[in-house]
Amino acid sequence: YDAPRAKGLSVCPAEVGPQVRLQYLDQPNGEWFLIAMEPIPDSDGNPGVFSVELDGGGRWLRSGDGLAENVWGGDGRWVFCRSKK
Repeated sequence: YDAPRAKGLSVCPAEVGPQVRLQYLDQPNGEWFLIAMEPIPDSDGNPGVFSVELDGGGRWLRSGDGLAENVWGGDGRWVFCRSKK
């Protein structure tokens, strides 16, 4: 998250993921993105971040792998928050 912070962006509160899923009704089919947030541990203790997706099966709010050592491909898209300043 260091590079986005240098541009004035910050991680989002976890509730951004569910709210984006509920409000983003015109999401193109096949689009997915991750919410930049502090990971939430699952029942096994593995960290997860929200993924907002739309595919032929419907609209999804899923959990993506939030391990700090993960490297995401250049095609991965992230949603960050920015201040109103």
